[in-house]
Amino acid sequence: MKTTKQYFSLIELLIVIAIIAILAGLLLPALNAAREKAAAVNCLSREKQIGLGLAAYGNDNGGICGNASNVSGMTDDNLWNWSLYNSGIIANPDLFLCPSFAPEKFDRNSMASAWYYTYGVNYAGTESLNGGRPISFNLKKITQDSRTLPFQPSRTLLLADSYGKVTAGERQYFNVGMWWEAIGHSRIHFRHQLRASAVFYDGHGAMTTMPQYQAAEIILPLDSWARKNDSYFFKLGR
Repeated sequence: MKTTKQYFSLIELLIVIAIIAILAGLLLPALNAAREKAAAVNCLSREKQIGLGLAAYGNDNGGICGNASNVSGMTDDNLWNWSLYNSGIIANPDLFLCPSFAPEKFDRNSMASAWYYTYGVNYAGTESLNGGRPISFNLKKITQDSRTLPFQPSRTLLLADSYGKVTAGERQYFNVGMWWEAIGHSRIHFRHQLRASAVFYDGHGAMTTMPQYQAAEIILPLDSWARKNDSYFFKLGR
């Protein structure tokens, strides 16, 4: 008895291909969202490590940790991130960078300038000292909407995803919230599905949104006119 071979017809093959394409179209957005969520978790984990490092460094140095502004005579060896690296608290400089935005890797061939292109610390958390603006863990009061308020560590930003438009192009930037930076530097960057990873003075971390800053739920601090002008201090998306 003869047996006949069964073959897919062209129509059946096209139907199978169409089904695979539909399934791929349904799954890819979910996979991309999962990938982005994993990147955000990685980013926040890095910032938490840095936050702990800043607190540890400050504890050993009178509550002070490196400069957070490009003051006159600034060099790479007195920036806040270099202080953590030079002391051995953060051994891998790649941890100073968000893996979701350039530069993703620390440029070891140009370290003198690479320290400027990292996560950004809150400029408002600095104090004037010896001609510089070091990060301070000695804060007693803060200014919000032109009012002096008691320092609130759980609401005051320490470190966040940052953005700066500099000569070299779009980069991460080593501080956020400098009041005069209307030229494109020193912004908080909401790059993780319109959220920015952030760490606060009390050590906790969170994914934050721009409305939280604009409503002063999170203390940057900036006056209300500045918080509402997103072209000055905030950057949405990639």
